[in-house]
Amino acid sequence: MGDSSRQNPWFWAVGKPNAIAYEDWLIEIERARWFRERALLERLHEELEILNEEFRRTHVSFSKMEEVWTKLAAGEHPNAGYAAYAHRHAAMYKRLASQCLVTWEKASPWLKIEKNVSC
Repeated sequence: MGDSSRQNPWFWAVGKPNAIAYEDWLIEIERARWFRERALLERLHEELEILNEEFRRTHVSFSKMEEVWTKLAAGEHPNAGYAAYAHRHAAMYKRLASQCLVTWEKASPWLKIEKNVSC
Protein backbone atom coordinates (compact mmCIF):
# COMPACT_ATOMS: atom_id res chain seq x y z
CA MET A 1 0.00 0.00 0.00
CA GLY A 2 2.90 2.34 -0.49
CA ASP A 3 4.05 2.06 3.14
CA SER A 4 7.34 0.31 2.36
CA SER A 5 9.25 3.54 3.03
CA ARG A 6 7.63 4.07 6.43
CA GLN A 7 9.91 3.53 9.36
CA ASN A 8 8.83 1.98 12.60
CA PRO A 9 8.49 4.25 15.63
CA TRP A 10 11.62 4.67 17.76
CA PHE A 11 10.38 2.42 20.57
CA TRP A 12 10.37 -0.63 18.29
CA ALA A 13 14.09 -0.13 17.65
CA VAL A 14 15.02 -0.02 21.35
CA GLY A 15 15.47 -3.74 21.41
CA LYS A 16 13.73 -7.02 20.97
CA PRO A 17 12.98 -9.01 24.11
CA ASN A 18 15.39 -11.94 24.43
CA ALA A 19 12.59 -14.47 24.94
CA ILE A 20 11.06 -13.79 21.49
CA ALA A 21 12.42 -14.91 18.13
CA TYR A 22 13.17 -12.15 15.62
CA GLU A 23 10.42 -13.28 13.20
CA ASP A 24 7.87 -13.36 16.03
CA TRP A 25 8.97 -9.87 17.04
CA LEU A 26 8.42 -8.59 13.48
CA ILE A 27 4.96 -10.19 13.43
CA GLU A 28 4.15 -8.47 16.72
CA ILE A 29 5.26 -5.12 15.30
CA GLU A 30 3.05 -5.59 12.24
CA ARG A 31 0.12 -6.67 14.41
CA ALA A 32 0.40 -3.52 16.53
CA ARG A 33 0.67 -1.38 13.40
CA TRP A 34 -2.39 -3.10 11.87
CA PHE A 35 -4.55 -2.43 14.95
CA ARG A 36 -3.39 1.18 15.03
CA GLU A 37 -4.22 1.70 11.34
CA ARG A 38 -7.60 0.03 11.81
CA ALA A 39 -8.43 2.40 14.67
CA LEU A 40 -7.47 5.36 12.46
CA LEU A 41 -9.74 4.09 9.69
CA GLU A 42 -12.64 3.64 12.11
CA ARG A 43 -12.17 7.21 13.39
CA LEU A 44 -12.12 8.49 9.81
CA HIS A 45 -15.41 6.73 9.04
CA GLU A 46 -16.95 8.14 12.21
CA GLU A 47 -15.85 11.68 11.32
CA LEU A 48 -17.27 11.30 7.80
CA GLU A 49 -20.60 10.14 9.21
CA ILE A 50 -20.66 13.13 11.58
CA LEU A 51 -19.81 15.56 8.78
CA ASN A 52 -22.52 14.11 6.53
CA GLU A 53 -25.08 14.46 9.32
CA GLU A 54 -23.96 18.04 10.02
CA PHE A 55 -24.51 18.93 6.36
CA ARG A 56 -27.99 17.36 6.46
CA ARG A 57 -28.99 19.15 9.67
CA THR A 58 -27.62 22.48 8.45
CA HIS A 59 -29.63 22.26 5.24
CA VAL A 60 -32.79 21.30 7.12
CA SER A 61 -32.26 24.17 9.55
CA PHE A 62 -31.73 26.78 6.83
CA SER A 63 -34.75 25.50 4.88
CA LYS A 64 -36.94 25.66 7.98
CA MET A 65 -35.79 29.19 8.78
CA GLU A 66 -36.58 30.24 5.22
CA GLU A 67 -40.07 28.81 5.64
CA VAL A 68 -40.59 30.60 8.98
CA TRP A 69 -39.43 33.98 7.63
CA THR A 70 -41.56 33.56 4.49
CA LYS A 71 -44.64 32.97 6.66
CA LEU A 72 -43.78 36.00 8.78
CA ALA A 73 -43.42 38.12 5.62
CA ALA A 74 -46.85 37.01 4.40
CA GLY A 75 -48.61 37.99 7.64
CA GLU A 76 -50.36 41.24 8.51
CA HIS A 77 -47.94 43.98 9.55
CA PRO A 78 -48.64 47.50 10.72
CA ASN A 79 -45.43 48.64 9.08
CA ALA A 80 -44.16 47.71 5.60
CA GLY A 81 -40.63 47.56 7.01
CA TYR A 82 -41.51 44.39 8.93
CA ALA A 83 -42.42 42.55 5.74
CA ALA A 84 -39.30 43.82 3.96
CA TYR A 85 -37.13 42.65 6.87
CA ALA A 86 -38.81 39.22 6.85
CA HIS A 87 -38.43 38.90 3.06
CA ARG A 88 -34.75 39.78 3.33
CA HIS A 89 -34.20 37.11 5.98
CA ALA A 90 -36.17 34.53 4.00
CA ALA A 91 -33.99 35.24 0.96
CA MET A 92 -30.85 35.00 3.09
CA TYR A 93 -31.83 31.57 4.48
CA LYS A 94 -32.83 30.37 1.01
CA ARG A 95 -29.39 31.37 -0.27
CA LEU A 96 -27.67 29.68 2.68
CA ALA A 97 -29.65 26.46 2.12
CA SER A 98 -28.73 26.51 -1.55
CA GLN A 99 -25.04 27.12 -0.79
CA CYS A 100 -25.13 24.31 1.76
CA LEU A 101 -26.45 21.89 -0.88
CA VAL A 102 -23.79 22.96 -3.39
CA THR A 103 -21.01 22.52 -0.83
CA TRP A 104 -22.45 19.19 0.31
CA GLU A 105 -22.52 18.02 -3.31
CA LYS A 106 -18.89 19.06 -3.80
CA ALA A 107 -17.88 17.21 -0.63
CA SER A 108 -19.97 14.12 -1.39
CA PRO A 109 -17.17 12.11 -3.07
CA TRP A 110 -15.31 12.16 0.25
CA LEU A 111 -18.42 11.59 2.34
CA LYS A 112 -19.36 8.27 0.78
CA ILE A 113 -18.72 5.72 3.48
CA GLU A 114 -18.00 2.12 2.61
CA LYS A 115 -19.53 0.05 5.38
CA ASN A 116 -18.12 -3.22 4.06
CA VAL A 117 -14.43 -2.41 4.48
CA SER A 118 -12.86 -5.56 5.84
CA CYS A 119 -10.85 -4.72 8.93
